[in-house]
Amino acid sequence: MEAHLLMKYPNVVLTPHIAYNTWEAVYRILDLTIETIKTKPKRTTAKE
Repeated sequence: MEAHLLMKYPNVVLTPHIAYNTWEAVYRILDLTIETIKTKPKRTTAKE
């Protein structure tokens, strides 16, 4: 993989975006996932 253009500058620091990676965010994601599973209609198979 080719280095990003900004990596060539000694006065630039590149960091990842990890704002989603907090306990609060993880709990919100889990709560939403559980609620979605609970409220989603169940699939039924057609009787032949």
